[in-house]
Amino acid sequence: MLFINNVNEAQGQEISSYISSFVEKTKDNASIDYIKLFFSSVRKNLFLALLLWFSGLTVIGVLVVYGTICFRGFCLGYSISSIIATLGAKSGGIFIISSMLLQNIIFIPTIFALAISRYKAV
Repeated sequence: MLFINNVNEAQGQEISSYISSFVEKTKDNASIDYIKLFFSSVRKNLFLALLLWFSGLTVIGVLVVYGTICFRGFCLGYSISSIIATLGAKSGGIFIISSMLLQNIIFIPTIFALAISRYKAV
């Protein structure tokens, strides 16, 4: 909540309008191409997995691994706090639980396992 509370009013309005339009599109059951979404997600996560794995091969790459994990954690926290700031605690909490919880239950342990997989072998 620290960063979301320190944005100026124009940025706050832009974030609120983006989240509100996304929620409205979700409510209206806008057609979603699930196959395209699946392959896009697989491609992005595969790139991240390969980046973490190859970065773990070198000593300098450890900084890339930690930086990537910190960046992803910051993005997740910023997303959650902006949703709560826009929709309120009750509606935002329900939205976060229904849309973000399952993927992050899988994603967070996986990214940590990828980050430490190369160090365990050494």
